[in-house]
Amino acid sequence: SAASDVYKRQEYIYGMCENGDTLAVLAGADPLFFAGTDDEQSVQASENGNHAIYLYDETGKLTGSIPLAECCTDAPYALDSDGTDFFLLFSDAVVRIGADGTQLAKSGDMGGRLLQLACADGAVYVCVEGDRIYQTEKVIRLNTQTLEPEAELSCAGLDVQGMGTAADGTQLLISGE
Repeated sequence: SAASDVYKRQEYIYGMCENGDTLAVLAGADPLFFAGTDDEQSVQASENGNHAIYLYDETGKLTGSIPLAECCTDAPYALDSDGTDFFLLFSDAVVRIGADGTQLAKSGDMGGRLLQLACADGAVYVCVEGDRIYQTEKVIRLNTQTLEPEAELSCAGLDVQGMGTAADGTQLLISGE
């Protein structure tokens, strides 16, 4: 089938999330990070990594795929879902994707490199890097439909290392302390 042909080209998993009764897996043909030449820093995978979202049922059977070639101008590195649409995280934007792979919305500049996203409380939350590498400076709450900012939380002094979603659907911040 077409889904299995696309799946054979994917070797690397970048992220996964629940989407209703299915498991969604973001995968591509290139490693997310790879070593450069001449002692260069690791860099993000190229934009032609044949990215796709794969859907699995509760038994682990592949039930479909959503190719992302038309909406990925960069390599996505995280995925989450609000149960209806998918949200892809890029270093500079969040993109909302419909079930058919159509780009429905894209966020604007948030003033730093984007580190992580989580869908919770009916919104999309994004950790934004500050002056220190991989250190969250702020968390921005985005509207799920438009991806416009609704609120911003300064994380100065909080040592936020990541975030997630609690069993009741609320957002959790993970501190190094």
